[in-house]
Order: sequence, then C-alpha cells, then structure tokens
Amino acid sequence: MTLAIDPGGTTGMAWRTFDGKVGHAQMPAKDARALAFQTLMLQPDFPPTTIVMESFILHASVLKKSRQGVHDAIETIGAWRTYCEFTGTPFIEQSPAQGKRISNDTLREVGLYVVRLEHARDAARHLALYEMKESMK
Repeated sequence: MTLAIDPGGTTGMAWRTFDGKVGHAQMPAKDARALAFQTLMLQPDFPPTTIVMESFILHASVLKKSRQGVHDAIETIGAWRTYCEFTGTPFIEQSPAQGKRISNDTLREVGLYVVRLEHARDAARHLALYEMKESMK
C-alpha cells in the first residue's frame, strides 16, 4: 500500500492498496501524527510500503500565515519520517508545486478524485504523481 500525505493543521491522506482499493481521509494534525504510531504498533501486518509526503520548506512568508499550521506540518512530517526510519519504509517527498500539476481531471481518470475533502484531494495528487513516476520506471 502506498500512502500519500498532505501535512498541515488539517492533514489529508490518500492511499491505494496492492489490490487497487483506494481510500481517503482528512483529520486534525494531532490525529495524523498519532496514526503513524498506531500503524506501527497496532497494524504491523498491514503497513504502508511507501510513504509519499508533500514537502515543507519554512519561509518567512509562511510564518506570517499560520504559526500553528507550520508546527503541525513539521510535526506530522517528523512523525511519519520517524515511522519510516524505524520500519525501513521508503519516504518520498514531493513539493507542493509538483502535486499541483495533477489536475482534478487526471485524478478522476486514475480513480483518485475525492469530493469535498480538499486536503485528502491534495494528498491524492501526490499519490497520482508518485504512481505515474513509478509506472515510467
């Protein structure tokens, strides 16, 4: 299973299992951080095989928008990076700009479009991009 994450105050997630099942979720950042360790401790037989994370670069302009969102994003990335280091799971980062290149039409074509959950949809963009890159290898 590949799990893509859009970190922030509201964290979005999108995944596709080996048998093609797709899922989406959107939750407060603290729940997304807890999920990393719940996955490690409670579901060791069903771990993600790859984590695809929207990267985060701290700029002065970002700090002006929302300090709490900045902390949430950094802590969520750190929780999942720690999960990956502990389990040996690949941790792939993609920039926000890379994800934005995936249109809603493309998400529909690849079966990843989700209605109303904006952050989950952003995570789905990163999942779609990762899958496209992998299919070209």
